[in-house]
Amino acid sequence: TLSGIKFEWIFLPCTFVAGDIFNFFNLDEHHVGFYHLDVAGHGIPAAMVSVTLNKLLSPTVSHDSLVKHQIPTFPHYEISSPAEVVQKLNQLFQTDDEAMQYFTMVYGIIDTKNCKIKISQAGHPSPIILKHGSDVSLIGTGGFPVGMFPNIEYEEQEFDFQQGDRLFLYSDGITEAIDQNNEQFSAKRLMKFLDECRELPLKGLMKKLEGTLRQWKGNDEFEDDITLLAMEGVSLK
Repeated sequence: TLSGIKFEWIFLPCTFVAGDIFNFFNLDEHHVGFYHLDVAGHGIPAAMVSVTLNKLLSPTVSHDSLVKHQIPTFPHYEISSPAEVVQKLNQLFQTDDEAMQYFTMVYGIIDTKNCKIKISQAGHPSPIILKHGSDVSLIGTGGFPVGMFPNIEYEEQEFDFQQGDRLFLYSDGITEAIDQNNEQFSAKRLMKFLDECRELPLKGLMKKLEGTLRQWKGNDEFEDDITLLAMEGVSLK
């Protein structure tokens, strides 16, 4: 649990190294940053980009980072907005056609004082929000992957995140997992599962979903990384 937010996850890389990564961290006393991203391709090249991104997206106390930078006036730092973070990454990762090391991502900030979340989405599957006592729904409009096109303007969505609410970020390795009948697991099936199992504690829910995905696949050989980052407001005002 971090600043009143409980985090749980599923991490099943399809090889011994993964192109999917996620993380969450304190930006200051009232703000928590988080991201989930999926680097195109598999194996070592994708994993090396993941490692680079993990370093770039880490808040550092001693010097500027993408997510938080120093300013001369009090409190001597400024938190970058989600759209700013994604746009900066897009500038950094412009590449030639041969390499095509682009990636999809969602970057977000939780304001724990005002119970709000702001996210920016870059070609990544739309996060699933499960409001306490309400229906499950998708958030976000898509956006372009990072590194694909220069000078892209990335949008932001802001929404309430109260005690008991849950947010799920996941890669297309889950929704595109194929069963013996060549049928995809799909976002619709994932939403239905999360809704039906809403009474489970978050950790138990992750365990059950992992078992459901393995059962769906019929074996442990996934074609893509299977990753999901879940968060729940547990002690928000």
